[in-house]
Amino acid sequence: MTPPRPPLWRHPALAPVYAAALAIGCVALASLVVAPHASAGDDPPGPPTAPPTATAPVPTPATTAQGKANVTATVTVTAAGADLRLSHLAVQIREGTVVLADERVNDQGKWSKEITVGKREVCVMSPDAPVRLAGLKTPSACRPEQVSGARPIELKVEPARVVAQVRGGGTKVPAGSTVTIRYAQDGYSQDGALGPSGAFIPNRLPLDARVCLKLVDGWRFAGAAEPGGEQCRAVTNPVADVTFPVEES
Repeated sequence: MTPPRPPLWRHPALAPVYAAALAIGCVALASLVVAPHASAGDDPPGPPTAPPTATAPVPTPATTAQGKANVTATVTVTAAGADLRLSHLAVQIREGTVVLADERVNDQGKWSKEITVGKREVCVMSPDAPVRLAGLKTPSACRPEQVSGARPIELKVEPARVVAQVRGGGTKVPAGSTVTIRYAQDGYSQDGALGPSGAFIPNRLPLDARVCLKLVDGWRFAGAAEPGGEQCRAVTNPVADVTFPVEES
């Protein structure tokens, strides 16, 4: 009778393989146990870091929806002559076609308003007369201005006039000559007369208006053959002087 054969897994030739597998398993198990702990030369870990504490927000200048800071714009208005009442003047600040501020100045010609910084258009208006900013090459009620709040905006204002411009100069003028302004839009007309300075300040000078001057005796329009008479001019700039060159006849 043949004795039973031992199982293959107990074959003596497999002993080295089993020994190697056992050694690898022991090393792997040791690494799992030691890895979470610090090595002997490391400092112990410190306490957990606390979350950052909340700090008070730093205040910033007020801004508009477009992100532009607001400043207080101060305007000082002076009249070029005694013909205008400062308290009747209004100042507008515009950005394109948008009116950002529109207020009357006080009796001292002061005006202030909180507004966004930037390049703006500053304009003056009056219900009493057509007004313009003095010193501009082309007569205008507006001018560009950099609004920053760092310095006041200074405006010098004068009215538009109907003027008899005497050729050759001199102090004599055709005072009392009749001025008639006809408005095409509403059919209204305004009548007046040249004052001692040879000028008349109208209530308004819209582009549809026509200005006529009828001279008193002793005067004629420059270049005219006959004394007296009447001449008319169309308004081409609502804040520019309407000028009639005249001379003594």
